[in-house]
Amino acid sequence: MKYILILGVGEKIREVILQGLEILLDSENAITSIIIQLVATLILFLAVKFLLWNKITAVIEEKENREKKAFEDLENAKNEAAKLKKQIEIDTTNAKQEGQLIIERAKQKSYLEAEEIVKKAQIDANMKLEDAKAQIEKEVAQANETIKKEIIEVAYLLAEKIINQEIDQEKHEELIESFLKNEGNK
Repeated sequence: MKYILILGVGEKIREVILQGLEILLDSENAITSIIIQLVATLILFLAVKFLLWNKITAVIEEKENREKKAFEDLENAKNEAAKLKKQIEIDTTNAKQEGQLIIERAKQKSYLEAEEIVKKAQIDANMKLEDAKAQIEKEVAQANETIKKEIIEVAYLLAEKIINQEIDQEKHEELIESFLKNEGNK
């Protein structure tokens, strides 16, 4: 549709130009025709100036203002995006550092807990060792006490046998040797 209108306008312009050329070529009417053309152009210019010029310039200014605003908005958006990018980088860096701190704290805590567990284990082991030593010392003391009692008993029995029998020196030695043999085999 637009092309048809443009072709129609083009044809009319061609006709007007041809008519203008015919008038110019006709020398008698040439000056009058030029004056009429100048006056018509001046009237057209004044009509456009007073009737349409403000509307045209308003539309052009509005378009320029919209374009300026669009460019300003675009520039503001770019600046805001750059600020957000920097803030995200800062936040990311801070998050990484905080993560490292949390990891370091966890490591330190685990080392301290491990040391505490080792200390408790050493204390428990030392206590058990001390208990075992005390038990051994008690058993050794009981064994020594038992041996002393047995020695006293043996000495008592030996003395009783010596007293009950009249023994000479040889019998006495034989009796001690036989007793020691008997007790040694037990």
